[in-house]
Amino acid sequence: MAIFAMNGPMNGFFEHDSTVTACRIKKAVMNGLRVYKTHKGYEVIYAPEIDEFLIKCHMNDRVIGLTWKDGVTLNAYPEEFFCES
Repeated sequence: MAIFAMNGPMNGFFEHDSTVTACRIKKAVMNGLRVYKTHKGYEVIYAPEIDEFLIKCHMNDRVIGLTWKDGVTLNAYPEEFFCES
């Protein structure tokens, strides 16, 4: 089960009976929601210059891809993601 919104409406991206997927995370980011992994130190961002979604560590500014090279398999457990508007 996913961790849910801390603040504000979820706009249907992560609902109690929904599975968190890379597609839903990407849509949430593109719709202006802030998506995090585990805590607010890790944020999902979109990097338009390389057309990729990344998980950025705010403590050291390092990034990893949101997904494996297949574009589907998340680089974290789905239940670790949450978002806020």
